[in-house]
Amino acid sequence: MLASVTTSARAMQQVAEARRFIASGEARQLREALRLSLMDVAPTVLADPSAIGRWERGERTPRGPVAVKYVRLLRRLQSQLEATCPPAA
Repeated sequence: MLASVTTSARAMQQVAEARRFIASGEARQLREALRLSLMDVAPTVLADPSAIGRWERGERTPRGPVAVKYVRLLRRLQSQLEATCPPAA
C-alpha cells in the first residue's frame, strides 16, 4: 500500500514537472535545440506527434503515464544539451 502511494506521488510530481517544462516553453526549446522533430520524440513517449505539438503549444496537457515518459525524455534532452553546450561563465 505505502509503495503504491509513494509511486503515485512520484508520478504526480513528474506530471507537474512535465507541465512546467511545457508552460515555460522549455520543452519545445529543448527538442528544437537538439534538432529533434515531433516525429523523432513521439515513439519514445508513445504519443502521436500531433499530440506532442498540442502540448508544446499549450492547447492540451499530457496526463498519466505519457506525461511521466515525456518528462523523463525532457530530462534526458536537458542533460544531453548541457553536455554539448556547457553554460557560459
